[in-house]
Amino acid sequence: MSRKIFKRIFASFPSSLKVKYYKRKGMKIGSGTKFDIGSIIKLNNYKKSRIGKYCLLDENVEIIAGDITFGDEVYILRKSMIFGESSLNVGDYSKIGPHAYIDVRDDVSIGKHVAISVGVIVNSHALWHSMFEYDISKFESVRIGDCAWVGAGAILLPGVKIGEHSIVGAGAVVTRDTPPYSIVAGIPARVIGDVRERKTKRSLEEKREFLVKVLKRFFGEYGIDVVHKKERYTVEYQNNIYEILIIAERNIDKIKKDKNKNIIVFSLIDDMDIERDLVVFNFNTNKIINWRHEPFLIKLKDFLLANYGFHFDIQS
Repeated sequence: MSRKIFKRIFASFPSSLKVKYYKRKGMKIGSGTKFDIGSIIKLNNYKKSRIGKYCLLDENVEIIAGDITFGDEVYILRKSMIFGESSLNVGDYSKIGPHAYIDVRDDVSIGKHVAISVGVIVNSHALWHSMFEYDISKFESVRIGDCAWVGAGAILLPGVKIGEHSIVGAGAVVTRDTPPYSIVAGIPARVIGDVRERKTKRSLEEKREFLVKVLKRFFGEYGIDVVHKKERYTVEYQNNIYEILIIAERNIDKIKKDKNKNIIVFSLIDDMDIERDLVVFNFNTNKIINWRHEPFLIKLKDFLLANYGFHFDIQS
C-alpha cells in the first residue's frame, strides 16, 4: 500500500483509533482529546511530543513537524496546516484557525489563551534564492506571547515576537517585534494603540447587570428554558439541573445546597470560601474552581470566551 493511500485511509479513522496509534508511537495524549475526520499528524519524534487534555484537531487538520507540545484545551480548527521539521509549542486554551498555516521550518512557540484567527500565516523561514549568492534568506523562530490575538489574514514573518496581550490587526504583515499590550496594523505593521488605554471601569453593580444580560443571551441562543427567581437561574440540561448565582459580596450564606441541583457561582470578588461541590467562575481572578468537564459547563465556558473574551484558567 502506498503512503498516499495509507494517509488517506488513516485520516478517515475514528478518533479512538488515532489516539491508540499515536500512543503506540510514543506520544503522550491527555484524556478527552479528539482527532476529527480527515485530521492527521506526522512527526519525526513522537516520543518527545505531548498533547494535553480535551484538545481538538478539527476536520482536515494536517500537522507535519519534528515534534509538538500542546497544553490543555488547545483547538486546531478545520483545514489548518502545520508544516516543517522543527518544534511547535502551544499553551493551554489557545485556538488556531480555521485555514491557518504555520511554518515550523524553525521553532514556533504560542503562549496560553492565544487566538490565531482564520487564514493567518506564521512563517519561520524565508528562502528561495541561493544562500551562497544572496543574503536575503532567513530561518528564525517565531514567538507569540500569552493572551495575544492575531487577526484574520495576518502574516507573521520569521523572527518576530508578538508581545503578551497584543492585538495584530486583520491583514497586517508583521516584520518586527511588537511590544506587550500593543495594537498593531498595516503593511508593514506599526503600533497604532495600547490595549491598556481601552480598559473599562465598571462598578460591581454594573458588572452584575452585565452578567445578567450575558446569561439571558446564553439561554436565548441555545434555547434553554430557565426559571429566574431573584438572583438564581435554574435550568435543566441533558437531564441535569443547574442553578446559576451571581455573587458580588463575600457573604455566601444565601447559597443553599440542594443534592438535586448542580450549583454554579459567577463570582465578582477576589476570594471566597469555596465548597467542594460548587463550580465557581471567578471573573476577577479569571479562574474556574472545581471544574467538571460536563456538556453544559463546556458550552457555557466556550460561550463566555467566544462572545465576551472571558478567559479562564481551570482548577479542578
